[in-house]
Amino acid sequence: MTTPEQFAAQVTQAGGPALVDFYTPACPPCRRLAPILAELEKQYQGRIAFFRVDAGRADALAAEHRIQAVPTLLLYRSGRQTLRIEGLRSKEDLTRLLDGLLTE
Repeated sequence: MTTPEQFAAQVTQAGGPALVDFYTPACPPCRRLAPILAELEKQYQGRIAFFRVDAGRADALAAEHRIQAVPTLLLYRSGRQTLRIEGLRSKEDLTRLLDGLLTE
């Protein structure tokens, strides 16, 4: 996903809960977060859609969402952003936030 149009089609128009990870390949915290998100994607399969966006390759998309630092996670529910998380978080913290997203 590299364009605002693709983002709209896949994330905001999907309607269900979604997590979008803005990262860059050279970012050490992003590399540490990737396996955590992979585990969470399996754990929440069918309940939360997970998307990854390389902020270095998707300039327009990163600018539209005002991505100033990576990793940045955006959580969506019903096509609207409900939470923004900047920086590395533990699996436990993210699990708590995702559980909250499902119960809203």
